[in-house]
Amino acid sequence: MSRATTESKSVVREAGMLERWHVARQNLGVLGAVVISGRYTRADGSILDKALLYAALEKVIHKHGALNVCVAGEATPTPAFVRLDRIDLDEVVTFVDGDLREVLEAEVAKGFDMTRPLWRILVVPDGTVNFSFHHVIGDGQSGIAFHRTLLAALNEMGETSPPHSAVVSTSAKVTLVPPIEQVANLHVSPFRLIREIIKMLVPASWTAAYWAWTGYPCPSERKLTANLRLLYHKPEAAHRILQVCRAHQTSLTALMHTLATLIISEYLAEDPSNTGRYTSISTSIPVSLRAFAKAPPGVMCNYVSTHFSFPTLIKRTPSTDRSWLREFPWDSTSELSKTLRKQQTHSAESLGMVKFIGDFEAYHMNKLGKKRDYTFEISNVGRFPGGAETPGGDTGSSAWTLDGVYFSQSNPSSGGAIHVNVAGDPAGGIGISVSWAEGAIDDTFGEAFFEAFKEGLEEVVHHDIA
Repeated sequence: MSRATTESKSVVREAGMLERWHVARQNLGVLGAVVISGRYTRADGSILDKALLYAALEKVIHKHGALNVCVAGEATPTPAFVRLDRIDLDEVVTFVDGDLREVLEAEVAKGFDMTRPLWRILVVPDGTVNFSFHHVIGDGQSGIAFHRTLLAALNEMGETSPPHSAVVSTSAKVTLVPPIEQVANLHVSPFRLIREIIKMLVPASWTAAYWAWTGYPCPSERKLTANLRLLYHKPEAAHRILQVCRAHQTSLTALMHTLATLIISEYLAEDPSNTGRYTSISTSIPVSLRAFAKAPPGVMCNYVSTHFSFPTLIKRTPSTDRSWLREFPWDSTSELSKTLRKQQTHSAESLGMVKFIGDFEAYHMNKLGKKRDYTFEISNVGRFPGGAETPGGDTGSSAWTLDGVYFSQSNPSSGGAIHVNVAGDPAGGIGISVSWAEGAIDDTFGEAFFEAFKEGLEEVVHHDIA
């Protein structure tokens, strides 16, 4: 495939503010891939083959304009999306052997050639399709939108695929949804600006960030490698977890946020050298702005902001009881859930702050070698639209079904120490990926965090809410 240039390709539109942010991260080598995975099986037990996948992908490509573009002028202040004349599926689709966890661990650390399609697919033997894409063309929910379209396309075709070619010609009228600043009010109040300026002027010890534990400092060199672990709750267990959340008037994201905070608090309390040094951790929770921007779940776009917080370290009464739910702070967890609901509109202001950063590349480079901004990020793309409401719920009589959905993304050296990514599947199951950046924490703690997180959620499954 020939490389794209602004002279030889049709410009679809210029990159927006958030898209330029991700282009800058790509240029610096601090941005890998976003991956949404899902296992496709048919009622008769067969799994996806190349002929069926290619035929379905042609329909998906024609549905989503983001799959038909690349980026030109990425090293300039005004990068633009340009149309690719064609997509060669043999170049973007790979059937691979190997364990899913290992495939994802390697894939999220890979970048993209901006002059070629900004997505790729890896299919593992059990029929799991790993849709890997550049953040510039979509947020996590965009990956869900892709799988919704692919599942529908497979079920429209039936058992056999129509004649197809590995080369898909794109439409001459490729369109993209507008950038977020054109469809949402990102106004920043004077009060917010003054507060941010004050934070830059006061001594570091006066700020919440100074007293927050965020793992080891960012390395001076750029890295994308991370350790990744997977955890899946079947529909029955997932339904039970959500029941517990409702009983305590909280959300799944808030529950996991508090559980992660509790685990880290216990870890820090076990080391006497931390006594009096830290009073909190720093966390990041991406918040979808789709509802705010009136964007339906079925489109590919990048409409997301972030809610930052500094939760206080959780202190519990010493006990031989290993239970993570002992003295669990359900009240503060419920309050966080309420805050996150408000952030679906309020966090637009946080995204608006990006426009005051003059040089994106310098901003990201300045993170290297410094204390991390946050300890962990928890990102939840939510329930799969149209999925089952109850365990074992009816998913219809479609020939193809989708389960085992996971959301994974790169964990760069300049980001948070730990990432927790959550996704639901049509059957009602919940997939969770936990990763920690290389050198951000000790691997022994990373493994211990994952095991404790798994233990805590298992406790929730069996939690008595009577």
